[in-house]
Amino acid sequence: MKKLCVILLVCLLGLGCAVAAFGDAASPYFNELEGYVQKTDGVPLLDPDNQRILTIPYGTKLKITGVYNYDGETTYQTFYQGKYGKVSEDGVVVDLSPVSPEGHTALAREHHMVVNDPDGVLMYTGPGEFYDTVGKKLPYGAEIVCTHSNTVPGENAVGSPSWEYGTCNGRSGWVEIDWGNGYYKLAELVRYGEPDSGRIYTGSVTVMESGERLSKTLYGEKIGSEIPKGTTLIFEKYHDRNAYVTYAGVTGWLSLSSEMIVEEQGTLYISASSGVALYRTAGDLSSKTESVLPYGTLIDISAAYTQWVYSSKTGRNSDTRDWYRVRFNGKDLWAMFNDRTDYDLDIGEGTPYRVTAKEGVRLYAQPDRNSASAGTLSKGTTVLWTCSHRDDSVWWYRLTADGAAGWYRGELGDAFERTTLAASASKPVATAAPTTKAAATTKAAATTGATTAATATETSVISGEADAALTTRIDAETGATAETTAAARVPAQKTSPRVIVIGCAAIAVILALVAAVSILLARKKKNADTPTE
Repeated sequence: MKKLCVILLVCLLGLGCAVAAFGDAASPYFNELEGYVQKTDGVPLLDPDNQRILTIPYGTKLKITGVYNYDGETTYQTFYQGKYGKVSEDGVVVDLSPVSPEGHTALAREHHMVVNDPDGVLMYTGPGEFYDTVGKKLPYGAEIVCTHSNTVPGENAVGSPSWEYGTCNGRSGWVEIDWGNGYYKLAELVRYGEPDSGRIYTGSVTVMESGERLSKTLYGEKIGSEIPKGTTLIFEKYHDRNAYVTYAGVTGWLSLSSEMIVEEQGTLYISASSGVALYRTAGDLSSKTESVLPYGTLIDISAAYTQWVYSSKTGRNSDTRDWYRVRFNGKDLWAMFNDRTDYDLDIGEGTPYRVTAKEGVRLYAQPDRNSASAGTLSKGTTVLWTCSHRDDSVWWYRLTADGAAGWYRGELGDAFERTTLAASASKPVATAAPTTKAAATTKAAATTGATTAATATETSVISGEADAALTTRIDAETGATAETTAAARVPAQKTSPRVIVIGCAAIAVILALVAAVSILLARKKKNADTPTE
């Protein structure tokens, strides 16, 4: 009987432990949940009355102690700098598993980038440096083909802006396009002819004012000697209206927003009712010719120049004249504009839209309702919006489709929807040829550097079993659509110690009960075998 009591006591103790552990485990187990602030301007830490306590900066690692949902709004409980409060889920990422490009903005075309940092750049499993890295650094000169962005056109990015998803040498992941301190670790390549801030460069720039110097970083310290007025430099890489050039043995960034004649391609549309005069020399008003480009003219350009001029209102050079080089009657002449509304620049690399209007849309030959018809686009047709023109508060959009072009009057959203173009082979552009001996030397040096970089890329790219396994893991992860709900953002929890206690306690109870039943059965059998007197 004494043994039976001990066994039953063990059963009760084990059952009590199981119930206690289970009851404790019924509440969410958050001790191992971590998050990172993903908004570039930080996220506010709020008190229970939703009043801001302070701002937690981007990239800060947080311990999440609770997840709550009220009226469809999810918040995370956390501590920061000794303060306890809550943060919105929109500003914090807690799921650090690889992020699929699906669900993010698909780029209209493949975006080709080249590693421009001598130390190389890292690729990540998500759009942020707090995600895991994908292998070792991509070396200088390695090319990345990007297909998706974490930004939404016309809206602020949720998280660090300018992260794109791409592939390089068999590896896929996220790379940061713009570097916060202006040191561009990546750059575009002239040969792909991809637009940059509404321009398509062809690889040559001529300095029009003395005193220009290169910069190691954007808005950073100046390096090298002054570049004389009239110097022509050849470049193969650019980014955000900055060319990566070499002058007098020093390589750095040269702002193309300064007074420069920049070789580029595009089509100029003359919207000035009186037309526009042509000049022999850019920047020289005394070189005016008698030639005029009439209203409605479409003409190709080969170079552009923004000239800063003195303003009597501000007392400094704050006004601009826009000059474009065109080929007219067999001569290279310059069209000059004082007013930006007198022209539109069509770079032929627009934003893709699909016609949604059931009856289709009508196009005009000019941004004028009295102009001839340019045809009708049927529902489902994919077009490129290449430039726009505002006339008496009405917007006109120049659209191209299958080689044809015309103007649409109205709001695009009324009859079109954003879409993407199927990936296609990138078209090369005609790159500029050296025009001086110095420029030719610069070109040769740049070409030699590019060749060396390309060779280094092929020999130093990571290979072998480790990379193969990594690539397989990334491909497997990107097969699923990225979720944005709060539930999906909370990662799978690690096995809690409470769960282990529950299991052990349950096993103890079962064993004790089995032992108790065995003793009772044995005692009953013994009593049954004992002869009665």
